[in-house]
Amino acid sequence: MKPLFFLLFIFSFKSFSQTDTTRLYFDENWAETTKNDAKYYSIRYQVNDSLWQMNDHFIDGRVQMTGTYMDSGYENEIGEFRYYSEDGFLESSKHYYTKEKFVQEIHYYRNGQVDAIHEYNIETGRLIFSKYFKENGDESSFIEPAFKGGIREMYSFISNRTRYPKAARKRNIEGQVFVKFVIEKDGSIGDVSITKSENVLLNEEAKRVVSIMPKWIPGNRDGNLIRLYYRIPIVFQLQ
Repeated sequence: MKPLFFLLFIFSFKSFSQTDTTRLYFDENWAETTKNDAKYYSIRYQVNDSLWQMNDHFIDGRVQMTGTYMDSGYENEIGEFRYYSEDGFLESSKHYYTKEKFVQEIHYYRNGQVDAIHEYNIETGRLIFSKYFKENGDESSFIEPAFKGGIREMYSFISNRTRYPKAARKRNIEGQVFVKFVIEKDGSIGDVSITKSENVLLNEEAKRVVSIMPKWIPGNRDGNLIRLYYRIPIVFQLQ
């Protein structure tokens, strides 16, 4: 019986279950809060040696998002993520191709037809491909938003107006910050956020300098101005 006991012990040690499930509560801005003040809650658990599951829910229990990560800190996505509206409609999905280093993002109409497909570089967040469709499945015409003068001019603007954070300079901190923002229909910048950062001491300055950019030439879809999210990396390097 001793060999059998040994095998059972090994199996128990290598198995994972939802008995170690973590439940967290969040407010409408996805800031962690108490159960009584929550609009969402998240259930998280380890699936196996290299995979962690996250299922986000509206407070009434309906699914808001499902996805998997490669780490226990839930920072490195892998595979497919699905996002739902409060009434259960699949709004969008993302598939992370880690070997190829890009993520494909798909948005849907309520009839299930694809609305838009975007592909981004995982490491830089830069848009590498976009295609839009009408509700009947026909392809839409699309003109990307543009900084007046082009991307080089945009980075020249950022470089000339960035103030290196004193705390980061004092500690000789350098690194990249990936910033996401929306270009509104009038070309103005809004909804600035950090999607990835090598050091939090750089974040606020990255957000500030992006938020003061002049108006862009807005995106255009089928002859109509549209608001569109954009992602850029900002590099902080001491001279």
